[in-house]
Amino acid sequence: GITGLSSAYHLKQRYPEKHIVLLEGQAVGFGASGRNSGFISQEYHGWYERFERKGAAAVEPYTRYAERGYQLLVQTIREQAIACDLQERGALLLAKNATETRSLEEHEWAYSQTGRSVQLWKGAALATRIQTDFYPAGLFLPHWSLLHPGKLMRGLKTIVERLGVVVYEQTPVQRIRQGKIVALDCGIGQ
Repeated sequence: GITGLSSAYHLKQRYPEKHIVLLEGQAVGFGASGRNSGFISQEYHGWYERFERKGAAAVEPYTRYAERGYQLLVQTIREQAIACDLQERGALLLAKNATETRSLEEHEWAYSQTGRSVQLWKGAALATRIQTDFYPAGLFLPHWSLLHPGKLMRGLKTIVERLGVVVYEQTPVQRIRQGKIVALDCGIGQ
């Protein structure tokens, strides 16, 4: 997935003399890494719940990490010219009813408390932008982007292999044995 490929990429960049091997239980990009919605964001999953429980100050350190992760990913995509259809245009969350509209209003307030600039559009202001009056409200998140996750995974795999990382797919690690030498049991992996 993205974590393994990204780790291999950054390790090889930092330690070019090292022999780095990536073991993938399935094919690179199998599962959520290659099939998710294609959203990337400068926020972390669960920030709103943390905000509700502990306030804006508790969210801030995690937000910095999420922003840095986003920046590193976009930097890698650009530096390595990965053709993954990156679109840094933001995202729009839409409400279908009054309850969801209130939720968007609460999120807008939470974003403002954490220093994020978002825009809540309602009624005609939203309808003009999206060419329908079906949705009563929308929250525009400029810090979100879109990309094609499958293309990103394939592009990263090509790059790490070009850098000299050896990628073994269909090789699940079934057991790790700690000792003077760490041994990985991969069963009948290829």
